[in-house]
Amino acid sequence: MSNGAGEKTEKASPKKKRDARERGEVFKSTDLISAATMLIGFSALKSGFNKFILSMSEFMQYSLATSAVQASDVT
Repeated sequence: MSNGAGEKTEKASPKKKRDARERGEVFKSTDLISAATMLIGFSALKSGFNKFILSMSEFMQYSLATSAVQASDVT
């Protein structure tokens, strides 16, 4: 008799595995995919963060220098 829970008593044959693979029914670990995505995202942020801070610093220096000149021109 079969177990009502859907548990298999024997492993799938190589032909069944091959057929399932051809139909695109493959095991995908969502935890592994999520971890890889996070790792790539953090790496991209880390590599671009220093450049972003440098760009913002240059922008602020330029903006403050320009606004100081414009304010002195008013008086």
